[in-house]
Amino acid sequence: MYGKYQKFFGQPSRNAHYMIYGLPKGGKCTFALHLAKYLADNFGNVLYCASEEGFSATLQQKVKNFGLGSRNLSFSDYREAEPIMQMADTGNFDFLFIDSVNYIKITPEQIEEIKARNPQLSIITIQQATKDGNYKGDTSYANNCD
Repeated sequence: MYGKYQKFFGQPSRNAHYMIYGLPKGGKCTFALHLAKYLADNFGNVLYCASEEGFSATLQQKVKNFGLGSRNLSFSDYREAEPIMQMADTGNFDFLFIDSVNYIKITPEQIEEIKARNPQLSIITIQQATKDGNYKGDTSYANNCD
């Protein structure tokens, strides 16, 4: 019923924070888009903030080529934390993807604030990795993940 992510992801938690990270050109965005479609098709409304890539031809091509459109999947290209926080506060979304926290410079404290104000919302952050394969940024991102 739920497709290829059922066994891997199962029933997603609410008010959770998940983190995806990897090296440049490692497929983070493509994986995140597939996951966003899975969540939108099966579990609720998804907002995908393509902060780093924006509404580029590359992003549009990925959505088209992989059939990743969904009536419950919305996109934004906000490049600052405040508009993302405002969209989260509308209560219209069950899942929020932020691609990427490194680009937008949203802090771990702001992520926690979004979670506190929106108990129905789960957040998936995408982060770049360092050359040694660890995620870039404050260790609080990983420490606060579920």
